Order: sequence, then structure tokens, then C-alpha cells
Amino acid sequence: MKDVVAVIGAGGIGQAVARRIGAGKHVVLADLRIETAQAAAKILENAGFETSATQADLASRESIRALIEHARGFGPIRNLVNAAGVSPSQAPVAAILKVDLYGTSVLLAEFLMSSRGRWITGSDFLIDGGTTASYFYGDLQYLKATH
Repeated sequence: MKDVVAVIGAGGIGQAVARRIGAGKHVVLADLRIETAQAAAKILENAGFETSATQADLASRESIRALIEHARGFGPIRNLVNAAGVSPSQAPVAAILKVDLYGTSVLLAEFLMSSRGRWITGSDFLIDGGTTASYFYGDLQYLKATH
């Protein structure tokens, strides 16, 4: 079993971060659209990465739990990258709040709760591509980078 990088949002930013931190690890690419996750997985596999693709809805607690279980099947989750999100040019305010605010909080709650259960292991980090900030949760560093 390899260490796992879980990437939510399999577009350009998610792929770029996966390329940077995914060497020698299994990269799980998750996206609301399974076709996007599968296309990103194929691109990274062609570049020599070990990948899998799955569908995940950032605003659904059950979907995030299924993502965690999927990722755990390949090994210990070492990194979480949140590159998913919507902007005012893409969606109405209600959808933005559901994904960018509620979805991010669900994602963090589920992964951080799972980290206390050793699903994510020590000296790991979480990256969020939505805004600019950095937080530390015990051994987990949560980085937010602008896109």
C-alpha cells in the first residue's frame, strides 16, 4: 500500500498540485463530474503517476465519507487537496455558499474527524484552492491558496 493524496476538484489546479506532491503516492482524483476525474487520472497516469478516479460532491457529507473510504483502500491518506469551488461567473450565490462555504466545512470536518481516527496520519497537510489563509489543526496543516 502506498501513501495517498486525495484531490477534490480534478481541474487544472488540482492536477498541478497533484503533480507537485503526488510522486511515489497513489493520487485519488475526485470531482463532481466523474468524467473530469477520469480524464485527469488518465493525464496523470500518462505522466507516470498511480491514480484512481471517483465522483464526489463537496457539499454532501455522504459523498465525502465515500471518498475517504475509497482513498483508504489504497493506503494511508497523507494529503488532502481541495481545488473544488465555484465563482460568481459560474453559479448563483446559493450554489456558491453550498459548495465553497458549507462544502469546505463538511470536507474539513470529515477529514479532520477521520484524522483523529488515524485515517489521515501525522505530519500531513490539507490544501484548499479557494482563498488565501493557512491554519494548523494539530499535526495537520491546512493551506489555502488563491486561484
